[in-house]
Amino acid sequence: MSAAIRGNTPASAVVVTGGASGIGEACAAALAAVNRPVAIWDIQEDKARAVAAALAERYDVPTFGLGIDLRAPAGLGDALARTRAALPALGGMVHAAGVVDQSGIDGLTQARWDAVLDVNLRAMALLVQAMLPDLRAQPGAAVVGIASINATLGNALIPAYSASKGGLLSLVRSLADSLGRDGIRINAVSPGQIHTPMPTGPPRHPRGDRAGGPFPSVGRGQLRHRHRARRRRRQHSLAALNRSALPCGYRLPVRIGTALSGASARASYQPVRPACIRASGPWRVCLTAKRCSGHG
Repeated sequence: MSAAIRGNTPASAVVVTGGASGIGEACAAALAAVNRPVAIWDIQEDKARAVAAALAERYDVPTFGLGIDLRAPAGLGDALARTRAALPALGGMVHAAGVVDQSGIDGLTQARWDAVLDVNLRAMALLVQAMLPDLRAQPGAAVVGIASINATLGNALIPAYSASKGGLLSLVRSLADSLGRDGIRINAVSPGQIHTPMPTGPPRHPRGDRAGGPFPSVGRGQLRHRHRARRRRRQHSLAALNRSALPCGYRLPVRIGTALSGASARASYQPVRPACIRASGPWRVCLTAKRCSGHG
């Protein structure tokens, strides 16, 4: 981790939803590596506790593992009370918990729709609301929502997931307008497809591609790109929690990986320059100390 990020990192604790696996676990590890206390919230209680214990042992930081079902908003108050008791001074949140339903529009039901949006979108809004007293009390407080490239590209296989991630981007922009007045930054990270426990095997389009077959299989080269993207996503999430790395209400696209979208279900790489994002508009955000060709 760069000295710049370490030097601008607050000491307050961070709640990481979905922190027992995948990107959530990677974000929690990156935070612990810079001495941030972390609370691992996950529906898998045993694994949440195990990850918290492993991080505490490896990085010698306070941690707390908690089992919680984010589909049940009534449990948020108790979860926060227990987390505050274990880790005083909560000053950040990463919403990495996510659910995907691959039924397509033909198989979509109200229950499937609710199951996805309740976790991916509603939980973030309610958790930010519940944590407002904590965030307002901590200098450098920040929130990061893990969105997706499908928030903007869309994917016929996962309409509820795509809608939830698009909604998350809009939620981040809306909350930035209010939280920013209290000095609380909120940003989103939009990665491409990354190898995590969420996708289970090569997905199939509900109607197949134009040739009548499934999505392309994933080769070794694609897996290497996914691994790099997972690492980059972790770095960008940490930078978004950094006091001065980013503006408020911004979406960080992490476009290394495989995007599976469109009727033809073509796999494509969309690389960006290492550790550098060039934002549209007046902002120019670079996560490296050196100038890069992206900034001219």
